Amino acid sequence: MTAEVIELGKASQPSGKVVHVWAASDDWDLADFRSNTFEMEWPPRSGRQQRFPEIDRVERFEIAEARSKILKGQTIFLDRLLERLGGVDGSKRMACRFRCPRSY
Repeated sequence: MTAEVIELGKASQPSGKVVHVWAASDDWDLADFRSNTFEMEWPPRSGRQQRFPEIDRVERFEIAEARSKILKGQTIFLDRLLERLGGVDGSKRMACRFRCPRSY
């Protein structure tokens, strides 16, 4: 599978974390996506390491709906994507990979 990859740059989040984002266009079956995991001490200061998924789920959203679902500090990537695509109609549905906030 060959997809056009569009680099959307990086942005600092309110937490200080720097996020790097790319977009890719192709006709993927979202059921085929799998997440990698990361390990962290949980509960804090317990000495126990637990594994968590980087991405909870993959879904398709219209731009307006995606804007309401992603973190406020990451909406800049939607703006950059629309700019790179020449202001494509916001009703176009795109696959968005994101990590849903959880209380780990």
